[in-house]
Order: sequence, then C-alpha cells, then structure tokens
Amino acid sequence: METEPLLGFAHVAAAEAATRVFWYRWYVLLVYCLLVTQQGAVWSHWGPISDSVQAAYNWSNATISLLSFWGPITYVACFYPWTLFMRRRSLRSACVVSAAFVALG
Repeated sequence: METEPLLGFAHVAAAEAATRVFWYRWYVLLVYCLLVTQQGAVWSHWGPISDSVQAAYNWSNATISLLSFWGPITYVACFYPWTLFMRRRSLRSACVVSAAFVALG
C-alpha cells in the first residue's frame, strides 16, 4: 500500500528534482544578512548612550525610547508596500533599494 503525501502535495517532489541553486542567490543572502546586522546595530545604540544624550541634549527617557522604536514603527508602516515591491521586482532589487535607504538615512 502506497501512502499519499501529507495534504496531497505530490507535485512538490517532482518540482524539487528540477531545482537549481545559483551562486548569486547566496550573494544576495549575504548582502541581506549584512544589511540586517547593520540595521540591528543602528537601532540598538540608543540604550547604551542614553545617559550621555540626556546630559548633552536634555532629552527625556520618552524621547530616547521613541528614537529606538522608529525601526519597528517604520516596519509596520512599510511592510505591505515593500512586500508588493519585492513581488513585482526581485529580492536583489529590494536589497539594493533597502541599502540605498539605509545609506540615505
């Protein structure tokens, strides 16, 4: 007795045999990982310098917290349009445009 695949995805096994990995996909993945790492470093630097910023600029804790939260706020605001952009273009163009926005910022 032959068992059927879970949820009836018999066509997936045939499609996986024709899959080919290109070297530039690894390059795009590397660039994306470096971009995400850099963004994580940018958004996590407000906590360690909060005492110095409060003394130098007379900012409150709420102002410093808001600066730390701009990353998640812009993510929520831009998630759907960016998903459409990646769907219509490619992952490579999305990474390049993201890197340009990071450099501009």
